[in-house]
Amino acid sequence: MKRSLSVIFLFSCLIVSFIYSINIASAVEIEFTHSIFIEHFSNTQSPLCIEERVEIERISNELGHTFHLVDFHLQDKLSTNDGSKRAAELNVSLVPSYTCDGGYELRKGEVLQKDVLLKAGSRVVHKIGLSIDKEIKEGELRFVCTVVERNGFPFEGEVIVYIVEDRLQSEKNEWNNVFRDYAMKERIELKPNSFKEFENSWNIPKNANVANIRLIASVFDIDEPDNSYFVQSACDEDDEINIPEFSSPYLIIIIINFIAIIFVKRIIKLNLNYFN
Repeated sequence: MKRSLSVIFLFSCLIVSFIYSINIASAVEIEFTHSIFIEHFSNTQSPLCIEERVEIERISNELGHTFHLVDFHLQDKLSTNDGSKRAAELNVSLVPSYTCDGGYELRKGEVLQKDVLLKAGSRVVHKIGLSIDKEIKEGELRFVCTVVERNGFPFEGEVIVYIVEDRLQSEKNEWNNVFRDYAMKERIELKPNSFKEFENSWNIPKNANVANIRLIASVFDIDEPDNSYFVQSACDEDDEINIPEFSSPYLIIIIINFIAIIFVKRIIKLNLNYFN
C-alpha cells in the first residue's frame, strides 16, 4: 500500500513537472538558430528615430544577445562615408530603416519590430560559432575573432568586424550602437569542423570614449549566390562562443525534470522511513 501511494505520488509530481515544462516551452516564442545581425539606419533629427530608441532598448533587454545591432547614421553629425555607402548598397534612403542578416528582411521607413527579428532568427543557416575578444592599450584596440564551422560541411564566407560606440550625445539625446568604422573585412574558407582565428588592431581616435567602444562581428555566407546572408553575429560582451542552441529551452526542461525526479525520490524515501 505504501509503495502504491509512493508510485502515485511520484507519477503525480512528474505530471506537474511536465506541465510546468510545457509552459516554459510555450513561453519561449522561438528557438533561434543563430544570433541575428541587424544593420539599422538612423538620423539624430528624426522624431521617429528618437522615439524608436526606447523600443530598441526594450527589445534588446527582452531578447538579449540573440541579435546584435549596428546603427549607421545618415546625413547627421554621426554619419560616416562607409555608412552612406552601405545604405546605397541596400537602396535605403528613409529613416528609420533596418535589415536583418544583410537583406533577408529589409524594412524601409519602419521602426524595429520584434516579430521580424523572430522570423529571421528561426531560419535555417549554416551553423557557425563566433566569438570576439578585445584588449585596449595605449590608444590601440587589439582583438581576436574566432570562427568555427559546426555543420560538418565546407564553408566559404566573409568575416566583418564593426567598431561601434555607445552613449554618444547629439540633439540632446543619447545614441547607442553607433557605427564608427570597419575594423576588419576578411574572406574565410573553413573545412568541416575546423576553425580560424583572426588578429587585428584599430587605432582609437582622440574624439572617442574608450569606455564606450565595442566590437560587433558578423559572418556572411557566400556559398549560395541566391541565398547569401549573414549566418552569425557576436560582440565582445558575449560570454562564450555564440551558439544559441546551447541555451535551448529543451535543455532547461530536461534539467527541471531531472531535478524533480531526484527531489521526489528523496521525499518518497523520507515518507517510507516515516511509515516504517
